[in-house]
Amino acid sequence: MLMGLNYGRIPMLVKLAPELSEPVNRSVKILCWITTMPSNHGTKAIHIKATWAPRCDRYLFMSSVDLPELPAVAAVNREGRSYLWEKTVFALNYVWTHFGEEFDFFYKADDDTYALIDNLRMLLASHDPHTPVLLGHAHKSVIEQGYPSGGAGYVMSRAALRLIVQGMKNTSMCYDQRFSLAEDLKLGACAAALGIQLIHSVDENGHYHFYCYSPFERLKNYGLSAKLTFVNHKQGERCCANNPVSFHYIKPEELYFLDYLLYTARSREQF
Repeated sequence: MLMGLNYGRIPMLVKLAPELSEPVNRSVKILCWITTMPSNHGTKAIHIKATWAPRCDRYLFMSSVDLPELPAVAAVNREGRSYLWEKTVFALNYVWTHFGEEFDFFYKADDDTYALIDNLRMLLASHDPHTPVLLGHAHKSVIEQGYPSGGAGYVMSRAALRLIVQGMKNTSMCYDQRFSLAEDLKLGACAAALGIQLIHSVDENGHYHFYCYSPFERLKNYGLSAKLTFVNHKQGERCCANNPVSFHYIKPEELYFLDYLLYTARSREQF
């Protein structure tokens, strides 16, 4: 049984990425963990590693095989959507056991997510890591406060991670099988049961920070059904926040295109 694992005795299997020099707002320390699978190591995960992941203070991938050079940890021994919650349980216990006191916030993403970590740092600068909080793109559901989209990625404070890991041992909503076929819904249910606030993160104009779809689709006037969200989404050319944190369903070549536009080809005022 997964819950019988002794996470305190799990060795640190990977050497994590080195820190970058001169980051934005280094006072906010972020660990990023990204879900992947062996078939995606060479087609998706390596491109995350080559683009946005090194902007995290540390990053690692959760897979079903160990691959130190990625770095990836074997979180499960089988793959499939029905095992995503099992992978998430392992991941949260793993990062808490090895890194819980070292980082302020913990960001989860998929291997087809593009994240702007500098924007995430700025967003988190106004939040206290000692306050239990979960931020992301909140979907309406049977849970009153909703649940965070897994594809857009969600971030939890150190205090929230501690409570969730404890809850997986002593709170039925966190360790039983209810909602477990949907990893993000299950996490939202667990957080709600533990009294952890879920923040649907938007800017002053109601634009999302965490996007469940790619910017290319959003700009083509394509968005989520209004029935799914707490805030009416904006469509068209002004659909998106000036400081977005993440986009989902990004192809590998689009990772590089976005990275180029955002970090290399940015226009600069000439003095």
